[in-house]
Amino acid sequence: MSNSSLICYTKLSPNCTKMTNKINKKITIHHMAGNCSIETCANVFQGSRKASSNYGIGSDGRIGLYVNECDRAWTSSSSANDSQAVTIEVANNSGAPNWTVSDKAYASLLNLCEDICRRNKITEINFTGDKSGNLTMHNYFANTLCPGPYLEPRFKNIAKEINKRLKNEQVQVVERDESIPVEGFYRCTKGKATQLAKNFKSTEFDCNGDNCCKETIIDVNLVKFLQNIRTHFGKSVNITNAYRCPAHNAKVANASKQSKHMYGMAADIKVKDVAPAEVAKYAESIGVLGIGLYDTDKDGHFVHIDTRPTKAFWFGHAQEYRATFGGGNETDLDTLLNRGDKGDRVRKLQQDLKELGYKLAVDGSFGAKTEEVVKQFQFDMGITKDGVVGPTTESALARALEAKREDGEYGLDDFILDVQKIIGAEPDGKAGPETLSKTITVSSKINKHHPIVVPIQKRLAAMGYTEVGDADGSAGSKFTKAVKRLQKERGKRQDGEITKGQTTWKLLLGMIK
Repeated sequence: MSNSSLICYTKLSPNCTKMTNKINKKITIHHMAGNCSIETCANVFQGSRKASSNYGIGSDGRIGLYVNECDRAWTSSSSANDSQAVTIEVANNSGAPNWTVSDKAYASLLNLCEDICRRNKITEINFTGDKSGNLTMHNYFANTLCPGPYLEPRFKNIAKEINKRLKNEQVQVVERDESIPVEGFYRCTKGKATQLAKNFKSTEFDCNGDNCCKETIIDVNLVKFLQNIRTHFGKSVNITNAYRCPAHNAKVANASKQSKHMYGMAADIKVKDVAPAEVAKYAESIGVLGIGLYDTDKDGHFVHIDTRPTKAFWFGHAQEYRATFGGGNETDLDTLLNRGDKGDRVRKLQQDLKELGYKLAVDGSFGAKTEEVVKQFQFDMGITKDGVVGPTTESALARALEAKREDGEYGLDDFILDVQKIIGAEPDGKAGPETLSKTITVSSKINKHHPIVVPIQKRLAAMGYTEVGDADGSAGSKFTKAVKRLQKERGKRQDGEITKGQTTWKLLLGMIK
């Protein structure tokens, strides 16, 4: 039994009942009673609350998978219903008493219902107004207002619309809305203009190569930065270079093999009638961490910006280091923390570092050990290793804590699911023979920039091998060092390579200790 191809996010909940012969005959629609994203809803279903649904739909129209259709989700207070139903939670874009649903969420609900019917051979939706029909709601089985006063009166129309679609002899192909990001990135058809922001369309980010790719990848945060720049200056922004597919990047003179352009994270821009230096200064002021100022006739008078997680400022093709373009605030020496300081700010620093897995005492005194740990953290984050805590280190610390808290320390289940999605194994969150057989060899020489590198880096960091550094998608020296330490501590051959189907993969996947 398959799941819907319309999903753009998967996080399987442990709150379900595994079934071997489930036949889906019904669809049950619920509302979330809140404006939850599909990620937030997924996290709710991971916790102590013993509930789940097969799918969730956010107000942005994105669809998440939480329980495979072949299994029973714990949704409707009725095992009899849920044992033969595909259940859907829909976000509300307003609260009580109306509990409305956005147009995008409603459109995705219709598309998902149609898809469920076609795959499960449900030829007609029979809405009877009670639990005997095959379109049911939560309040048929429990004393609840769910699905709320907005969705409930629309059930009849939902059934009518789905039946209209099902009677069409030609199977309707539901295209994914390319204005809806997938895992933080827009994935748009090259040459097809999709409006991403008030002043930007996807075609402005298309790869400049000829006959090399069909898809344009664009970081959502890059679009936000560019729209901010456009609004601030009130002038048109000309994007001269944005996404570069790997094939085209290889042909670009002096292009880095790790160029952020290849990941949809970078754009080279010119703002009409505005000096590039002013653009770079403003970009720094709004939090852009990757900025290159190319402000000579030879370089072409443009600004490069990218969404890398750590600070890197430079001037020209010579890549001359710059500490600032003038967009940051002057550092007040009294705000710095270094060896010899004491007090609550030091204690908070120590607590934050300890939360990230570094070993040190929380005593409010910035001594030799705290300085050593700060230097190690700075090294791990790829910033200046001076043992002094200023704005750059504080920013890196905040990002690391945010990532850790969002990822829930990136658990084993998260890693297995990410690997399965990348290698094409069944995304069930369980590491078995099929998953192991489809793994690939990864090292500093083989598949160094393969998409699977990022989840491996996150997994190594979560296991305590923080020397792996940022999850930047590159299996470089830090990656090798972390893998070798893992292999050494587990008594395995220390070659720094994660070989297809072999011991190091088994260690990472939790198949052996």
